[in-house]
Amino acid sequence: MSLIEIKFSPEMADLVCNGKKNCTSRDEIKGKAGDYFVTDGSVHRIIGVFEVSVAEIAMDLFFSEGFSDPTTCAAAIRSVYPWTEPETLLYVHCFENCEFLEENYCEECIDRDAPACDPKTCMESLRIGKGMP
Repeated sequence: MSLIEIKFSPEMADLVCNGKKNCTSRDEIKGKAGDYFVTDGSVHRIIGVFEVSVAEIAMDLFFSEGFSDPTTCAAAIRSVYPWTEPETLLYVHCFENCEFLEENYCEECIDRDAPACDPKTCMESLRIGKGMP
């Protein structure tokens, strides 16, 4: 597991942090299952990366991508990747917000007020930007 960087626009970052977006489509693989990323202080773990066509993303994953309908999702993909066609394959990174799962914190940090003790495994260290090399 590694700490990786996945960038989001401010609007998409809000959706990620509020649990309304749990996958993101990219033109390259950004990480693998088990990797972590931090968005606006919220820690997320990749649970899978899948190669999916733009058409399938828009039709089947629009809600998970943070959109209310397939048309809006397809337009957003085209705005970021104008070279894509419906059959173009992108990498869908599915993730979960794992910041509030107690199993991801060391015992000393469960109360969220104590300093983190193991920056390689404790979620509090990741949240405050001191975790994992």
